[in-house]
Amino acid sequence: MPTIPETFSLALQHHQAGRLPEAEAMYRQVLQAQPDHADALHLLGVIAYQVGRHQAAVDLIGRAIGLNPAAPEYHNNIGEVYRTLGKLEEALAHFRQAIAHRPSMPEAHNNAGNIFMEQGNLEEAIACYQRALALNPNYAQAHTNLGSALCEQGELEPAMAHFREALRVEPGRALWRVRMEALAPAVISDMEATGKTRGRIEKALDDFPAIDLDRRLTELSTIDAFPSFYLAYQGRNERPLRTKFARLFSTSTTAAQHARSPGAPHVGFVVTAKHETAFLTFMRGVINNLSREFRITIICPASALARVRSEIERREVELLGMSRSIAEGIERIRAARCDLLYHWEIGTDNTNYFLPFFGLAPVQCTSWGYPVTSGIPRVDYFISSALFEPDNAKDHYSEELIQFAVLPTYYYRPQAPVSPKDRGSFGLPEKNHLYVCPQSLYKFHPDFDGVMEGILRADPDGLIVLLEGARPKWTELLLKRLQAALPDVVQRIRFVSRLASGEFMHLLAVADVMLDPLHWSGGSTSLQALSLGLPVVTLPGEFMRGRVTYGCYRQMGLMDCVASTTGEYVDIAVRLGADSAWREQVKAKILAANHVLFENMQAVGAFERFFREAIAKS
Repeated sequence: MPTIPETFSLALQHHQAGRLPEAEAMYRQVLQAQPDHADALHLLGVIAYQVGRHQAAVDLIGRAIGLNPAAPEYHNNIGEVYRTLGKLEEALAHFRQAIAHRPSMPEAHNNAGNIFMEQGNLEEAIACYQRALALNPNYAQAHTNLGSALCEQGELEPAMAHFREALRVEPGRALWRVRMEALAPAVISDMEATGKTRGRIEKALDDFPAIDLDRRLTELSTIDAFPSFYLAYQGRNERPLRTKFARLFSTSTTAAQHARSPGAPHVGFVVTAKHETAFLTFMRGVINNLSREFRITIICPASALARVRSEIERREVELLGMSRSIAEGIERIRAARCDLLYHWEIGTDNTNYFLPFFGLAPVQCTSWGYPVTSGIPRVDYFISSALFEPDNAKDHYSEELIQFAVLPTYYYRPQAPVSPKDRGSFGLPEKNHLYVCPQSLYKFHPDFDGVMEGILRADPDGLIVLLEGARPKWTELLLKRLQAALPDVVQRIRFVSRLASGEFMHLLAVADVMLDPLHWSGGSTSLQALSLGLPVVTLPGEFMRGRVTYGCYRQMGLMDCVASTTGEYVDIAVRLGADSAWREQVKAKILAANHVLFENMQAVGAFERFFREAIAKS
């Protein structure tokens, strides 16, 4: 009979060769003979993690830590499990423990960097990746992570250099090459640079061989290989590029088809990590009011289950938790046997981009969570509104375009501030005319610079108020561009700190006018502003994503703040800012008409009709 060390050694060999069932059986043999064998507990937990049994992994590795709290590998691996579960603080605490016990462990520094990256702390993430590379210059994963972080900082060439170094070390990583070639900066420096970026991506897509997703499922959970989130903010028709991008990927997995059961049509809503707030803002009213003829499942991160449950009033709505593992998500969603999957966003993270490729329901659709076409052949429909779309809208989508007659949301009326704050609370003067544009900084296309310049030149008492970027570097990059484009008036563009959701309405309440960016208009921000009667000046763009505020005005039947040229945009904005009597007239009109934007059961009815017809057609 083999000894415990011999059995453990054989288990390790099986584990390293990828024979997980054999390795698991032998680790259990070791534990039967020696229940306090910490390494066997730890590696049994690693296998549990590898096969998607995440809570079992936490329990097993946690027991190993109890036996040997100074083992850095244990802390590093349980940190990875917690990160997969979306428990970022617990993960970071264990990565720090690993570093404390072994400062020379590059993996722990890299993993800590991943947590800081997810939390939006780019500077600390970059420092962690650099420490990992100082310990191991050939650490390919750390090079790709540092490359992604540098791209977020706007440092595109250094970012690509790190990806090239990663590919030098591990040349077979096709998804890394895709990620490198798809990089695009968050804040546009100038349109010439944007043209070069898109040209580089188009050429790379022509040269790439096809990638079999079935063979890359494990990698997909660790490598971002979707089209850059920021490409859609460059003001171009995204359909050609995204269709070409989607053609890179193939899967032999058959799209889900199942006989309709005699029960209720089953609609699943898919929302991935960090997108729960927007999903609940736009869709919880629809879900709460849908006909009981539909069975509803919301598929969301396990870490968001409690939050989602608290905001969905219908107790019969089922919730299905997902980890970060795309392979596990595919299995769980397919097992749910939905008749239709509504993907809240496609293309804002790796998970929501790649899940639709696997055809996890007979019908798949998406909508304005990320208001550009997916380009993915297995996504059947894109839900929009005739209020938003231009005449040639079908040319912008690879999906069949569905145009509701109303806004595609049941949006609960926002709560107006009970005790509004004054301008001084935001460090803003009382005497100036305040033009707020409280949008993410990647929405500021260079074409909008001239509009802001025109407003400031026409109104010497005007101040334009922007929010600081989610990444501090973004504020620096935008300010640098504005200083070059409008040097003599840029001092009247003020940045205020990013605000908690409750503070945001207070800022709108002290503004005179809200400015809608060119090419990508406000969505929730415009609805919040209009709920207060705050005039929002807009110029409808070429694509739906630049026409949402315009659609709100069309639903209200008001066109006072809708411009047809940039010159008219400036004129409307300045008149609203400087002429308080006219501003009050416009505000009164908005307040009298804005009820049609909120809690609109016509939108719910439109969703019901679409779900019935799409499921019946399938």
